[in-house]
Amino acid sequence: PAVFNNTCTNSAYCNHIGHANNCYLVFATWIADNVSYGHQVIECRDSFDISASSQSELVYNTIGGNHIYNSQFVQDCTQTRDSQFLFDCRNVNDCFGCTNLRNKSFCLFNEQLDEITYRKKRAELDTGSYQTLQQLKGKFVELKRNAIHRYAHLVNSPDSTGENLVGVNNSQYVFDAKTEVSDCRYLVNALQITDSRDGYGVGGHFDQLLEGVDSGVEGSRMAFVIVVWG
Repeated sequence: PAVFNNTCTNSAYCNHIGHANNCYLVFATWIADNVSYGHQVIECRDSFDISASSQSELVYNTIGGNHIYNSQFVQDCTQTRDSQFLFDCRNVNDCFGCTNLRNKSFCLFNEQLDEITYRKKRAELDTGSYQTLQQLKGKFVELKRNAIHRYAHLVNSPDSTGENLVGVNNSQYVFDAKTEVSDCRYLVNALQITDSRDGYGVGGHFDQLLEGVDSGVEGSRMAFVIVVWG
């Protein structure tokens, strides 16, 4: 077949996706609704330009992270809402142009403000202007360059190595894996999978996989497979 999709409706120009609705140019994705221009998306909706992110809604131009709501231009953030231009922040809301924040609100370019002052200064930043937006993008690049860069972004992932992991346990060399992944090795883009190694785009309530691509979903004990579900 030209494309490998499962249980998808009104989703043109997509490939290797499952349980998607009203999506466009989305790839390697599991559970998405009204998402366009996405890659490695897990359980997201109403979002554009999103990569390797999970459980997020109303986001634009995000890379990595999870549980992001109504935010734009954010990278490697967790539990973030109503914010723009963030890098490596966790549990923040109503922040703009910030890096490395934890449990904060109403910060502008890493400066703590009261709510009234923040909203006033934020309103002065006309992100609807293309020229202003390009200037802010340039400033954000400098902010990221001067920020602390963690060696890896691991959330609730004990005894694990890799990058962009959420809810991973006792797994090594695993990348872009989210939710109920345990006792695995050498996986990329995985979720809900145990006792497996060497795979890309795998999982979905699966155990004991060896050398698989885009396979899994309510299955068990498979080796050397490509696009085998259930």
